[in-house]
Amino acid sequence: MAKLERTLTPHNKRQELLDQLQRNTPEILKELADYLVQERDYTLLEEVLDALDASRIPVHPPDAQYSSKVLQPTVVKLLQLAAIARSFSHMKSEDPRTVDVISRCLRIILDHWPDITQWMSHLLTQPPLPTPWDHITTAYQPIAYICAELLSPLVSEIDGNPLKQELIFMPATIDLLLLLLCYDDPEMGKYCGCGTPDDTLNVYDLFQKVWYPVATSEQGRERLVERISNRPQKHQKRVAVAFVRRSQLFTEILETEKHLDDGLRSLVYLFNTASALSWATYSTTGTSIWTLLNRRRFLHEYTAALFRVVERAKELNFEKSSFWSCVNQCTTMLALVAVFAAPNPVDVIPQVIEAGIVPCILESIPHTLKYWPPESHAFAIEPLRMLYPFLYLEKVHAALKVHGDLDRLDAWNDVAISTPARGIYEEWKKLLGTSIYAFDAEREHEELHINICSNAKCPLHLKRQGMGKLPPKICSSCHAVTYCSEGCQATDWLALHWVECPELTRVYHEQRLAGRWTSWRTRRDQLIFLQVVANADFPDLPDLEKKQAALVEQASATFPAQPTQAGTRPHYDPHLALTMVDLAMQRQLTLFLGLVVSDMNQSWWFEINGVWDRRIEACVRDMERNQDRVVLVEGRFSLDEKYAMWVFVKMEWNPDALEKEKYRIVNHAFRLGVSNWDKEHTPWLFQKGQQFHDLSQVLADRSLGGSVGP
Repeated sequence: MAKLERTLTPHNKRQELLDQLQRNTPEILKELADYLVQERDYTLLEEVLDALDASRIPVHPPDAQYSSKVLQPTVVKLLQLAAIARSFSHMKSEDPRTVDVISRCLRIILDHWPDITQWMSHLLTQPPLPTPWDHITTAYQPIAYICAELLSPLVSEIDGNPLKQELIFMPATIDLLLLLLCYDDPEMGKYCGCGTPDDTLNVYDLFQKVWYPVATSEQGRERLVERISNRPQKHQKRVAVAFVRRSQLFTEILETEKHLDDGLRSLVYLFNTASALSWATYSTTGTSIWTLLNRRRFLHEYTAALFRVVERAKELNFEKSSFWSCVNQCTTMLALVAVFAAPNPVDVIPQVIEAGIVPCILESIPHTLKYWPPESHAFAIEPLRMLYPFLYLEKVHAALKVHGDLDRLDAWNDVAISTPARGIYEEWKKLLGTSIYAFDAEREHEELHINICSNAKCPLHLKRQGMGKLPPKICSSCHAVTYCSEGCQATDWLALHWVECPELTRVYHEQRLAGRWTSWRTRRDQLIFLQVVANADFPDLPDLEKKQAALVEQASATFPAQPTQAGTRPHYDPHLALTMVDLAMQRQLTLFLGLVVSDMNQSWWFEINGVWDRRIEACVRDMERNQDRVVLVEGRFSLDEKYAMWVFVKMEWNPDALEKEKYRIVNHAFRLGVSNWDKEHTPWLFQKGQQFHDLSQVLADRSLGGSVGP
């Protein structure tokens, strides 16, 4: 054979290789790679590219003769070009000769790239040609396969390769990617995959080979986001719809274990691609990729597809460790995107819980912990930790009932899991117990006496009555205060709100534009949660005051009080303390029993939307006059990685009320602030707060139990 090859002329050798390239086997690609490196014969590539002259693309629909003489040979040339590009991976990348050959080939391809993209776009937008792959159900599939095969080696490892960056910077390249994403088969009524032309179509190849490498490279992601955001709105919608419907398509057939593996792998590459784009910043048009996907409920549909895969795996008793590890990693990515990529997680997390993320987590953890080393167990339970701070929402409580998640959690009592997993499971059960008490279907909010009226002198406060489930009246300008009646609105305007409203209106429009504004329902849920926690975990007010006084006295010896800025901040009694209920910092319910009011006045209240000072001051002054019945509470709830929702409330304690109704909220103020502000700007306060937290564990009696987190 070697002797025969030596007798071949360069022309004959090139033709022999070109004839073999349609078979596209690893052996042929290796032979082609060796030939290009040894002979440096670029004529082979140029012959293929010369046949892809865009001037030969017909303006009108071609007849049968034109198809056989021009279009079908063009398809063959595209397959040959894809084989040449794929042969680069069979060359030794550290060899200088190899690097030079690849660079020369890429430069030649770049010179012809406009013609190549025009041909591929033409094939994707015209009725398909007859192909030799008769066993494929329709002729649309091979066109998608050819395009993916050609693009795959050219768009991989973009960062650090100037030639590939030049290719990805061409608008025609991004347009081709978008066209391939939205390419559908009208005969089947579905989107086309890009699998190999044999009896097993690997439908995930479009994302694995093409979209994922581009979306996860810095240059490629920037170009994709820029191009999508500058397209007409109807084209943007098509892109978002394609992502959503492809996630549904991947899980249509789940008959065998191979279907499960393929379906899950498809979902992984699709979601990793979408999530990489979701982290991108807002474009110049004001529309982000996240906004486009969220409008189509992408996270909900993707989670629902993952849930179908998991439920089918349970039916088949599928025990493959890599499968369940992959499921666990999918849930982690889902939680990451829902909590940290979404501008307002409180709107998104109920969607993913309703779609079934909790069963996916609960099913994957026991399988995962069985094979993962102990030091990796914390990663397996991370999805539960990320979702935990949002369990107080009524929408989450309702979503947990869709797939019977509460019953599934009860069944975990008998599951053998590691200590870290058992710990977060117990925290979930504890917090869900609070939400069940607050949002039980048979319990009316009137029984909890929740009143979200912002008027401190509201008659309902005096009568210890709640507003029920009726929506409140909201200030039409700032949307930050709520009232039970027009009378309360007028009273509060004259007393306080006329000063606050202009600045709060500015904050409202700023947060609304960023997508972070939380609804009055979320704020109501926060008040309900704080009142339920106070009645469940706080001791009676006399005992609470004794504990706080001890904490303040001991901590003040170590951390002296900060001086009040004369003429700028109110001066408060340095012995007054409040309790913080924190769901943001530790990802578990944590109580800080002894934060000094005067220190709060110099830090959180001043820096985090200090426009509420007059309202907060009125509450503090009331506490100074009535320390035997007034308690101040600061609630901190997670929003995302950067921001937290801060809720200041004044509660009244009634020793004659029922056991679970002694503490009742009578005023409140909502703010949105930087989540870790205390660590960055006032480390002295954070250290003092941490000291109070540590002391509270020693001094608190067993009535607080596990409510004080580690």
